[in-house]
Amino acid sequence: MATKRELEIEVERLNEKYCKRGKNEFAISYAYGGYEVVLTGKRDKKGNYKKGSLGSGVASITDGHDSATNTLNSLYKSESRNWLQSQVKYYNQIKN
Repeated sequence: MATKRELEIEVERLNEKYCKRGKNEFAISYAYGGYEVVLTGKRDKKGNYKKGSLGSGVASITDGHDSATNTLNSLYKSESRNWLQSQVKYYNQIKN
């Protein structure tokens, strides 16, 4: 049984691994009584979104809002198939 904290730790690890130098980052969306991991734009020191990032838009990474355990399992499955890396690469190349 995974907890919210374990999910937060995993998202931090993924941000270090895939989004360290990019324009976007992984975040947790809390809605409908569940959790979902999304890719969203990074902010600069002033709080503005970085140019070329997704901005306030999001790209869903996991299978919708679900329990922490199911969200974590979906995240592991996406990472094992290299889907996370391809999503980050794709959204960092888009020109706004």
